[in-house]
Amino acid sequence: IYAWRGASSNSFYDLTKKFSLQTKSLTLSFRCPRAVVLEAQKYVPDIEAASNDLGVVTETEVEIAPQSGVTVLSRTNAPLIKLAFRSLRERQAINYSGKDFLSGLKTLHKKYPTIPALEKWKVSELAKTDKASKIIRIQDRFAALEVLHSTGDVKGAIEQLSRTPPEKALTLSTIHKAKGAEWANVVY
Repeated sequence: IYAWRGASSNSFYDLTKKFSLQTKSLTLSFRCPRAVVLEAQKYVPDIEAASNDLGVVTETEVEIAPQSGVTVLSRTNAPLIKLAFRSLRERQAINYSGKDFLSGLKTLHKKYPTIPALEKWKVSELAKTDKASKIIRIQDRFAALEVLHSTGDVKGAIEQLSRTPPEKALTLSTIHKAKGAEWANVVY
């Protein structure tokens, strides 16, 4: 797909030949459920499903204490932003994975710099749609900007959340942003 940039579709083969590399198969799938792997075995017989004892998923409504080395996943951004500011107040380094979300909030804040203006935006946007996913996104942006407004400096708050964190930071991510990522200790 990168042929337009000069990439070769034979690059892996070429590298293997040039450097006398040994090829190994990656046959264990951690991403696909067992039923999908069984179907895939018709085309790729060596593929295997990973065992189901890889971890435990639990849902919680309890207050989360910021800790380094922990990842917090949420369906929406607003709870993450609240946790981010609490963490920053407690001098806990954070890694907020929604950088594009934050730049979107910055743009939205520029157009609607006050809560009353933002409320008008929300009402107008909600009137234009009946799609549940879009309604959730509008409500999430509004709630996130409410949290940012509570700091007294929306622009500064967004910049603070956008900084590159140290390696052992508390990681905050939406489930959508977390696709394909792995962490040792995750709270949802």
